[in-house]
Amino acid sequence: MTESDIPPSDVDHDQDVISRVLAGERDAFALLIGRYSDPLYRHALGMTGSPDVAEDILQTSFIKAYHHLGEVRAAFPPS
Repeated sequence: MTESDIPPSDVDHDQDVISRVLAGERDAFALLIGRYSDPLYRHALGMTGSPDVAEDILQTSFIKAYHHLGEVRAAFPPS
């Protein structure tokens, strides 16, 4: 079952997922990766025109996001 198969009421809100990661549940970050990979990749691909560069941007973005999760104060916009 993928996240898109789960009813919206059962999907963790971004802030809840972030709280879980900050509490030590590192695997919860995979929920955010699954939720935002496609739209971020498409955006990066549209900006660069290069699948390889878009993948690099995506990877770098998630690494930076992980390192700065404690600074997030609001939910991400819906995808």
